[in-house]
Amino acid sequence: MADQTARLIGPDAELEQPSQDQDAAIDGDEPDQDHNAPAPGLHREKPAVRARVGEVVDLARRQLGIGEDPPGSNRNKFTSWYGTPTAWCAIFVRWNFVNPEGFPSGWSDSELNPNSAYCPAVAKWYQQQRQWIRIGHGAPRPGDQVFFDWTRGRSGSGYNHTGLVEAVHADGTVTTIEGNWSDGVRRVRRTSYYIVGFGRPTYDDSTPVPPEPTHPARYKVKIAGLEYGYGAAGSQVAELGKALVAKGFGKHYTNGPGPRWTDADTENYSDFQKSLGLSGRDADGVPGPDSLKKLLGHLPTITPKRPDHIVDLAQLVSAAEQDPARKQGGTTPGSADDVRLVEDALHREGLLAQTYAGDGSFGSTTVQAYRKWQLRCGYSGKDADGIPGKDSLTRLGKKYGFTVK
Repeated sequence: MADQTARLIGPDAELEQPSQDQDAAIDGDEPDQDHNAPAPGLHREKPAVRARVGEVVDLARRQLGIGEDPPGSNRNKFTSWYGTPTAWCAIFVRWNFVNPEGFPSGWSDSELNPNSAYCPAVAKWYQQQRQWIRIGHGAPRPGDQVFFDWTRGRSGSGYNHTGLVEAVHADGTVTTIEGNWSDGVRRVRRTSYYIVGFGRPTYDDSTPVPPEPTHPARYKVKIAGLEYGYGAAGSQVAELGKALVAKGFGKHYTNGPGPRWTDADTENYSDFQKSLGLSGRDADGVPGPDSLKKLLGHLPTITPKRPDHIVDLAQLVSAAEQDPARKQGGTTPGSADDVRLVEDALHREGLLAQTYAGDGSFGSTTVQAYRKWQLRCGYSGKDADGIPGKDSLTRLGKKYGFTVK
C-alpha cells in the first residue's frame, strides 16, 4: 500500500480524490440509486458451486485498476454486465458474487446479496436477513460488504457507497476493494469514521482468504494532482523512472524508464521503498508523498498558469454547449486556449484525466468533470449541469491561476 499512513481514510487523514459518488452524497443526493434498475430482491436460483470467501476476495483483487471508458462515464465491464451505465459501487460487489467470467472454476451465487445498484436497498436486505453488523456491534471479517455514509447521518439515505472487505487490522482499520472510487476499482485502507456497518454474505467459507498475490501492485494514486502507479502516464512517470535509475534502482527495466507506468516501475519503486526501511504494503511499489519526496527531493506539481491570464466566460459557455456534439476533439472557434486552461485546472483538481487535459475541446468528458467541480462548490440539480457559471469558474481560477471576464 502506497506508504500506508497516507491512505488512511478518516477525519484526520489525507483523503483520496473523491469520486462523483462522494460529491453527490455530500450534496444530499442518492448517488447509487438507479431508478431503472431491477427492483432489489432475492434471486433464489441454485448456485453451480457455492461461493467461498477466499475466492470472492481473490476475484475482486484481480479487478484492481479497472476504470471507466471514457473516464467519468460509468461505462466498464461491470455496468455493461448490469445493463446500464449507472453509479457502480454496489454493482461491482454484486459482480464478484455472481462471478460471470467463471473464475476459478465457476460459481453463480446470486443468493449472497440482492441484484440492485442502490446501496440503501442492499443494506436493508442484509438487515432483513439478519446478516447485518452495525459498526461498533461486532467485528468485521474479510468478505463482508461494507457500507459508508459520507454525511454521517446529517442527510440523505444513510448509505452512499459500498465495497468489499479484503483484510481487517489490529488497529481497527479495514482494507477494502471498492468499485467507483476515483472512477475505478481501488484498494483503500479505511478507518471506521464513515462506516455504517457490514453485510455478511452466507459464504461456504471452508477456505480462508488467500494471502495477497505476489505479482506487483496494480492500482494508481494521485499525489499533487498527478497519477502514479500501474497504468499512469505522463512526464511525471518518466521523471520518477529516471530518478530511480540515478539512485541505482533500475534493475527491472529492460528498455529504460518511459512515460507509461509498467510493472517494472512498480518493482523498482518497491526496491527503493525497502531501502528506506519500509516493508509489507508500505513497500508495494506504489508511491506515497513521503517516499516520493525523498526520491525526487520535492513533490512535483503541474506548472501553474500566469495569475493574470484571463478566460472569457461567454466563450467557455459556448464551447461547453457546442463541443459535445462535435467530432471527438472538435473545438469551438476562438475558445480552445481558454478551454485548455480550464481543463488543466480540472486535471489538477483530480477531476479530469490527463488524456483530456489539453485538447481544447469542452466535450462531454470535460462537461462531466466540470459538473463534479460545481458539486464541490455546493451546487446541485440544474445548477450543476457542467456548463460554467461565473461563480464556479471564478473559484476555479482563483485556485489555479486565471481570472474571468
